[in-house]
Amino acid sequence: MENHQKKYKAIVIGATGAVGTYLVQKLINSSQCIQLTVISRKEIPAHPKLKLEIWKDFSQFQSNESSELIPVFKGHDVMFCCLGAPEKAMFGLLYNHNKYSQMFKTIDYYYVVGAASIAHLACVPQFSVISTPTASPKASFILSKVKWKMQQAVKSIGFKGVSIFQPYHLMKPAKGNESWLKKLIKNSIALIARIIPANQNAMNVEDVASAMKIEFEMRLNDKIEKTAFYKPNEMFELIQENK
Repeated sequence: MENHQKKYKAIVIGATGAVGTYLVQKLINSSQCIQLTVISRKEIPAHPKLKLEIWKDFSQFQSNESSELIPVFKGHDVMFCCLGAPEKAMFGLLYNHNKYSQMFKTIDYYYVVGAASIAHLACVPQFSVISTPTASPKASFILSKVKWKMQQAVKSIGFKGVSIFQPYHLMKPAKGNESWLKKLIKNSIALIARIIPANQNAMNVEDVASAMKIEFEMRLNDKIEKTAFYKPNEMFELIQENK
């Protein structure tokens, strides 16, 4: 059941990734979201409520001139951040640890925290981001360390509300134009994900996108305040309660 009481304007970064693609579509379809700004390196289908900002990359978030980006962010009620290092980074750690560790640090920390900082300077009150439940300063895996550092940073920026979504495993549907090997790998991962322990439930990327949209629309009714964390069970509950 969708809440129709309050309208909002949203901005999304990481809109062409696995979760971001679904999130953009859900925001476009939401009667509450009246304007959507997407910051992307790629073109996406046009829509009357969509404003597209094409950037070559996101290194602007690390530059001394990043404050010049404030006008792009102004006037929005929420920023959804779906940025994350590509899948190849996981495999890349096996043969070039230094290179791909730096990729995680750049994308999952510097770009995310940079985007959050600019959004806050532009007076965006809410920041929603994807992390991992294994985030910890003592983690042995580089991504878990980076995500923990990112979480600490965005919580300290000063947003009215911060929502941190922590899926264990993301299941991505195989695309029709992908090779048979990629389809086999993705389908095999999905099969394995269904039999892992319940407290480490895998989630479809579309479900994560649904939870992010639903959670913010609940915040509009003051049902959620300040910082909130969502593991798979909490995300599934959000979805079930709002069907």
